[in-house]
Amino acid sequence: MSLVILSNQETNQDLNTDSEWEKPYSFNNALKETMVIPPNSQVALQSIKVNKSGSITLQGSETFFSCVGIDLNAVANKDIEIHQTTMNPIRTNIRTSDSLYQETLSIEEMADKMSLAMDRGLPHPDMYGLQKCSIRNDSAGKFEGLNLEYTSGGDMGDTSNQPALTSAAQYNLTMLVGGDPLDTRTLAVTTVASGTQFLSNANPIVDPEMRFYANEIIMKQNPLSHYNGEMRIDLTDVVVDQTDFVVDQPCAFGLTRSNAVETIDPDYFDTDQEYLNSGIETIDTGNIQFFDYVIRLEQKQDQSTPDTDFYLWIGQSSVSPDAVPIHGGEEDVFCMREVFYYEWDTTTAAPTPGTAKSSFTARYNMTTNTLKINQFKFQIDGEMVNLWYHTGTFDDTDAGFGDTNNGGAVGTWTILSSFTQASKSDWELLNINQAGDLFSYKEHIPKPIGQQTWNLYPKIFVGSSVRDKGVVMSKWGGRVTTVADFSDNDRDYYLRMENTGNIGEIKALEGRSMFIMGGGEIDPIFAYFFPMKGMAAGSNNLPETFGYNVMLGESIRYKFSTGANIKSFLGFSQSVLTNSTPPTFVGDIATYKGDSAPVFSQTTLFVRLNNFTQISYNAGIGRPSKVIYVMPRFDNSGREDGSALYFEPAQRIYLDLGNTETLYINDFDVTIVDSRERLSRSLTGTTVMCLHIKQKDM
Repeated sequence: MSLVILSNQETNQDLNTDSEWEKPYSFNNALKETMVIPPNSQVALQSIKVNKSGSITLQGSETFFSCVGIDLNAVANKDIEIHQTTMNPIRTNIRTSDSLYQETLSIEEMADKMSLAMDRGLPHPDMYGLQKCSIRNDSAGKFEGLNLEYTSGGDMGDTSNQPALTSAAQYNLTMLVGGDPLDTRTLAVTTVASGTQFLSNANPIVDPEMRFYANEIIMKQNPLSHYNGEMRIDLTDVVVDQTDFVVDQPCAFGLTRSNAVETIDPDYFDTDQEYLNSGIETIDTGNIQFFDYVIRLEQKQDQSTPDTDFYLWIGQSSVSPDAVPIHGGEEDVFCMREVFYYEWDTTTAAPTPGTAKSSFTARYNMTTNTLKINQFKFQIDGEMVNLWYHTGTFDDTDAGFGDTNNGGAVGTWTILSSFTQASKSDWELLNINQAGDLFSYKEHIPKPIGQQTWNLYPKIFVGSSVRDKGVVMSKWGGRVTTVADFSDNDRDYYLRMENTGNIGEIKALEGRSMFIMGGGEIDPIFAYFFPMKGMAAGSNNLPETFGYNVMLGESIRYKFSTGANIKSFLGFSQSVLTNSTPPTFVGDIATYKGDSAPVFSQTTLFVRLNNFTQISYNAGIGRPSKVIYVMPRFDNSGREDGSALYFEPAQRIYLDLGNTETLYINDFDVTIVDSRERLSRSLTGTTVMCLHIKQKDM
């Protein structure tokens, strides 16, 4: 008869957090001297002491929704519906490690999984990777509940994080150019002192449509921040000289969403729609290049023959003026549209908003270039995309707008097209319908940033057939990521919807009124004023009046949140967490506190002696087992969880070792598992147990 005391070595269990060696639920004890077990022996558990933190069972169906925007539960917004905003609730599951079965987790593991889910729920460049679910204890150290902590990154106006050259990609053109090598048809992308340079190679392609595909590059890393993130382009090698900056080569540069590399544009993008005023061959090629926002320097294309001069165009993706938008319906035609930064109506009674009226009366001639424009800038300010042009000595600083030097102490930056050109009241004047005509401001400024365009990347085109013509991206205010391609659905909402077959959700967003420019056959109701929100001081790194909206349960106000079901699971009493809840702010971190501790699982645990010859059976998983003891829900003192839980069976159950010969034992391999014989990671600290080994009574 022998008693054997076993335990994990607590001092070693944290040496390798990825290993299951010497954990309180999985350990091995070795003997310095061999233990001799006589024939026909039995084994039983005498007692066991464990520390149990409490566990939660995850079914894999736990779902919540989240989005960033105005608080629809606020009284001031009671008349606003979600389709009148740029946000849409994003469905997120708390993933199990094994999708086939439920998973029992410690509260610490549960908090970690919820943190990852919170990130997936906000795949925004300024937010992904920053969200956290934390554990809250009372003053005595007893677990009290969970906190959901939301935050966003700070001002990026003074920062430049150029994407790595390895992230540069050209679309797959094999089928477009008959499988010919593309080496001489791609842009050369290199690092220079001022930034990232894009230069043309000798281009033998005659077909202009193929030329547009062959000479465009997208950088697939570090999406542009929405907190004053800036893309600055220097006209270095598409001009005759660096004095008058006479443009003599076609090019385009701007921002695009993260389409899959194998595709050229969104599935619903229509390249047959013309936005560069049809009439000559080179027009059509401009329509096949997808950008969300773009500046083009092209020869004039509104007459029967091309002009020899190059003109400044602004474009963006939007619904065709010949379409009849029905919120994502089949009649929506998504295409490139021209933004008329010129041509403000001054000949009719239509009001024109003060400083919003551009000084340009026609497309600006970049060949004569009387202003000597030498740089352009895209700036994201919350929901607003602002376009600027620069004159004078090159601005080579990283200083952003909002600083005292207004974007650099050298040269002058001037707004080219922006919602900020006038006050809100000025813009609202443009919604007035006079004499049956609606004068839409939307055709004059960039559309707002929407959830479908959260992640924007630089895209460059140089249309020259001459070698070494191009531009330099001298500033890129992107959030640093380790991802160098578009394969990560977790961090990109558009990509997730595209790759999971939910493109209809994106189309519904594209069809919302704030993204539609108006004009043509579009119903005038879609051309009305939308108050874009910019970043504001004291707004916790969010656009003005924005907040984190989290649907733990289904919500009437936040439509499309059907299936949210984790309110009680996480210990919250409210179905929707918004600024009205309200959160507690510490710095820029908004914390929503759970009202009570989550309900712990009533999980039965089992002790296994893995390297002995006893046999038991687990019919639940349909195979033999090594289980020697079932730990009841409550210990001998009536406690369910906590430290030093002590279990000693009133009557020991012995299992035959089945040894007809003497056994020689040098080690003991112990694991503590759940009913599906998965390790029970809810145990902490040191586990101590005692085995009783004896010969079978004859």
